[in-house]
This record gives sequence, C-alpha cells and structure tokens, in this order.
Amino acid sequence: MKNALTDLGAPELPAGYFYRVADDLYGITVQVRRERRFGSAFVTEVYATPKEGQSAENAVVLACMKLCRFVREAAEERQKTDAMAKYLGDHK
Repeated sequence: MKNALTDLGAPELPAGYFYRVADDLYGITVQVRRERRFGSAFVTEVYATPKEGQSAENAVVLACMKLCRFVREAAEERQKTDAMAKYLGDHK
C-alpha cells in the first residue's frame, strides 16, 4: 500500500503489516505492526538516527529497509503455519 514513507522510497510491506513512526524517550523509532481485528500488534522496531550528512527522511527510509526483510520472512513463515492449520485436531 502506498503511503508517505513508500513515496520517500521505503519498501512496501506485505499485506496486513504497516509502518509506525513513533517518538521514543531516546529518539525516533520506526516500528512494523501487524493489523488485527481490533487494533494492531507490535512486530519489531529500529531507531532512525541520521548519520553525518544524512537527511532525516533518508534515515527513516533506511530504517524501513532494515525492517522490511525481517517482516517479509516472518510473513512467509506465517503463511506456512496458516496453511498447516487445516490439519489441527485429532486424527483417528
């Protein structure tokens, strides 16, 4: 899904996941959250800290890139688990 972060160059997340940029006690964090029926669940986060000569926007995009690979792998594992769910229960 397109949003302000993807317009800056951040990669799109799998369906059901979204970015949240939050103000933390120590700085700005970029979180990935998973949509739920009511609200959302925290998945992972990194701090977005601009390096020397780096723009704030670029720091946020780089943080998104770090998170995206992890989330894509987690989403693939979740799909495998969901596919196995049809076998839950007793088999006599």
